Amino acid sequence: MSFLDDDDFTLWDDYEAEGYFSRDFPHGAPGDIWESNDGPIAVKNMTTDHIANVMRLIGEDDPWYSAFVAELERRKKEMFHAVYPA
Repeated sequence: MSFLDDDDFTLWDDYEAEGYFSRDFPHGAPGDIWESNDGPIAVKNMTTDHIANVMRLIGEDDPWYSAFVAELERRKKEMFHAVYPA
């Protein structure tokens, strides 16, 4: 029996089996798709009010918080360039 047999749990399997992922990331891993109560939604398709409400709900220590800040900064730059084209 080797240290890593095919039938052994991987670190991910162990992590998932313990429920850590669902506890630490109840809305999915931070990225482009937010898992809302109504189903998945792309962050870029969320309204600014929706993003602000979610940010208040999750708090600054949530990994998603920085993803939402980045989206709001992207929108701010986009609006600036629309008003003041180069």
